Amino acid sequence: MLALSTLALLWTQRMVDFDSRMVLLGYKTFSILLGLALIVATWTINRAVAERASLARVDLAMLALTAIPGGAITVLFSVGIGELVAFYLFLRHYPMVLCVGTACVISAVSCIAGLVWHIEAGTVAWEVVLLAAPGTMLGADLARPIALWLGARGLKTAGGLWIVASALYLVSLAAR
Repeated sequence: MLALSTLALLWTQRMVDFDSRMVLLGYKTFSILLGLALIVATWTINRAVAERASLARVDLAMLALTAIPGGAITVLFSVGIGELVAFYLFLRHYPMVLCVGTACVISAVSCIAGLVWHIEAGTVAWEVVLLAAPGTMLGADLARPIALWLGARGLKTAGGLWIVASALYLVSLAAR
């Protein structure tokens, strides 16, 4: 799955020309829909379902199908395949640490793979990288205890609220 999403990411990055306004609008819409879907699923259809112990074959197939569009979406929004994988695994009731850990590894590999093109194009904002890197490392250290403290339902709800709130904030900035 990671190979498919990385190939889709690299192909999209090199072969498709993007309208930055449409990308930002798509990102906001994608984020709001994803966050709301996570919250609704957490408190309705998934509220009382037991956690799965092992990965089912149907889930492997679904994750593979998600890989190509997820890789392309990652190019557009910088979020995509990792979030889609986490969302899918959450919906299928896999352990929270597995869902988040898998998504983080996939996102990290996607970022590293996509970085090569940005370095070649000279579009890396190194000051942002230098500011974000320490926060990322601190977040990686704090994420597990916070996730365990919140529990599965709390983490899904907090994540969904954060996704929706940050997208709505971007909408409010664009409206000014």
